Amino acid sequence: MYGDDFVLWNWKESNTAGFDIVSYTGSGAAQNISHNLGVAPEIGIFKKRSESFNWLVYTNLIDGSLDYFVLNTSSEKLNSGWSNLLASSSQLAMEGDSDGLNDNNETYIAYLFSSIPGYSKFGTYEASGSSGKFVYLGFKPALVIFKAADAAGSWNIRDHKRDTINPNEAHLIAEGNASETTQEDIDFVSNGVVIRSTDGGFNNSNTFLY
Repeated sequence: MYGDDFVLWNWKESNTAGFDIVSYTGSGAAQNISHNLGVAPEIGIFKKRSESFNWLVYTNLIDGSLDYFVLNTSSEKLNSGWSNLLASSSQLAMEGDSDGLNDNNETYIAYLFSSIPGYSKFGTYEASGSSGKFVYLGFKPALVIFKAADAAGSWNIRDHKRDTINPNEAHLIAEGNASETTQEDIDFVSNGVVIRSTDGGFNNSNTFLY
């Protein structure tokens, strides 16, 4: 709407930036889909295009198995039952029929990410439950997204454009249409983030994906 404030996050599609976009058609059976990331993806965001379906976020980072989240909900991680989807530096391995990944003759889009030292970082941390939890990234971030892995909780989004100084408090979520709020403190520092909050969305007794 005219006069409202918006935020836009952009990624450059290249293997040097750790980001690739793949459009493909499902087969309902095992198939390999080529990608150009050059390394095994750490995060894959998948969306069925030809029918209504959830946004699915797949990763091997949490416990070594292939887990997934539903980006448009706050639910905890789920086990995919697959193992090799993100295992290859050149192909996505579809292991069978799946509504969200590989339904026969349905079209999909996949956004694939990998860490680039000094530029981007994907990983997990164990919450401390006390103020001052430090998460090492190796650089000062422009955007951070947190998600509790083992419990329901929001996709918490912070960036350095909506809030330019510490503490960073301008808060958005991915799974709902709520407007921006001001919430718990996070500091963007030269080599990572410091979580000043003990809120369950960032720093309770849980594993978090970032």
